[in-house]
Amino acid sequence: MPDFEYAATMEHTRTHHKSLSYHLYRCVLFLYPTSYIRMHRDEMLQNFEDLEKDTGSQGALMKFILRDLVISLPIQYVKLVKRSRSAQLVVLLILMLAALLAYQVYATNLAHTSFQRYATFRECVTISHQTPTSADCTTDSGKTFKIVEISTRWYRDGDGPGIW
Repeated sequence: MPDFEYAATMEHTRTHHKSLSYHLYRCVLFLYPTSYIRMHRDEMLQNFEDLEKDTGSQGALMKFILRDLVISLPIQYVKLVKRSRSAQLVVLLILMLAALLAYQVYATNLAHTSFQRYATFRECVTISHQTPTSADCTTDSGKTFKIVEISTRWYRDGDGPGIW
């Protein structure tokens, strides 16, 4: 069954000339949770139109849009998550993955800071032909490769920055 309120709003939009700022704000509204925007879309658009008529300042309109993005939008998603157990689980999973990624980036970054850390990171059991800027590393499995210093950081030979 068609949403007649939405259709009426779309008809109103088509029959009246709207500014670029208005269309940008309409796009921003698509970022809101569906349940919230169904109840408040017309009111939000009307408030924006009123502000646009009263101020005439593009700066004030952009500030209004940014405020919606930074303050109002996250609040609505927090409210949505509070009501939905599955949304809570998705958020928890995303946070856990983000924490794992952050740890991986931190650990990898830390590994490159000294020869000893990098040799441990690469699971070197034997170091040979060591100089101040390179060494040969042999792992438990018998693989041997060279590790080198590039700009005060350690890498496997051929894997340094600018090599990829």
